[in-house]
Amino acid sequence: MEGLNKAQCGALQSRLVITAVATLSGLFIKYASRLETRGLDRWVRVLQVDPVTGRPRGGRPLITVANHVSCLDDPLLMGALPWRTLLKASWTGRMRWTPGSRRICYANPLLGYFFGLGQVIPVSWGLGVFQEGMRIAQSRLERGDWVHIFPEGRVNQSGRIWPVKWGVGQLIMETKRKLGVSPIILSLAHTGTRRRLQLCAQLNRKRSWHAKRAFGRAAVASRVTGMENVLSEERVYIPLPCQRVQLAAGEPYDVDAVMAHHDALGSPDEVVRAHITDVVEMNLADLEHRLLFHPESLPPVD
Repeated sequence: MEGLNKAQCGALQSRLVITAVATLSGLFIKYASRLETRGLDRWVRVLQVDPVTGRPRGGRPLITVANHVSCLDDPLLMGALPWRTLLKASWTGRMRWTPGSRRICYANPLLGYFFGLGQVIPVSWGLGVFQEGMRIAQSRLERGDWVHIFPEGRVNQSGRIWPVKWGVGQLIMETKRKLGVSPIILSLAHTGTRRRLQLCAQLNRKRSWHAKRAFGRAAVASRVTGMENVLSEERVYIPLPCQRVQLAAGEPYDVDAVMAHHDALGSPDEVVRAHITDVVEMNLADLEHRLLFHPESLPPVD
C-alpha cells in the first residue's frame, strides 16, 4: 500500500480483518440465532465509562471473562454487542485482545497471520502464567486496552463452571501494581440445557485438553446460555443457525479493596493472586447460577 509504512499497513489490515469478522459474527448471532441478552448495557457502558468515577474510561484497562463452551465463543460473543459499539471498537482499534491456543490458532503460518491480525495472543497451555503470551496480555493491559479471557482454560460443555485458572489473578495483580489502579472486571455468562446434536458433517473431533491453572476469573463476568448448541461438540467449527442463545453481563467491579487489604498485611504474591482469582470465580459462578435458576434477579431481556 503506497504511502503507508509497514506499521500503518499492518494496523489497517488488522482493522479490516477484525471489522469483517465482527460483521459476520454480528449478522449470525443477531439474525440467524435466537439471542436473548440481559444487562447488555453494562457491557456497552464499561467499554466507554469508568464505573467508579463515572468519567470516560480513558486509559483504565478492562478485563472481561466468560465461560467457554465452543470454539467460536469469542467472535460470537463480540458479535452480540450493538452494531454501533461493535463496529466502532473494531475500526478504531479498541476491540479486545484475547489469549488463544498456539496449537490451534497458530497451527500454520497462514492461520497465525490471520489470528495475529485478529488480536489473538498465542498461548501454550501448560507453560504457566509467566510465558511470553501472558507477558503480551500484561503489556496490553498496561496500555489501557481491553483483554478478554476464558478463565476455565478449555472448552467446557458440562453445564457448570470449572475452577478458573489463576493467570487472571496474576494479570490483575500485576496491572494494579504497575498502574496503581486495578482493571475494571466484567463477567459474561452464557449457558443452558445442553443439547447434543448428531451431525453427519463432523470436523476436528480430536480435542486438546491441555489446560493447567493458566487463567483466572474475569474482569467482566458474563454468562451465555445456549452457545454449546450453536457450536456442538460434533461440529466444531461450523455454527448452527436457529439456536437459542442467552447472554448475561454482570455488574463491573474492581479489586482495589482486596489489594489494599493484602498490601497492609504484606501477603505474598501467591496469596494475593489466589484471593483475586477466587473473587473473579465467585462473581462468574454467581452470575451463571442466577441466569440458570433465578433469571428474575437479573435485568429484563433487552
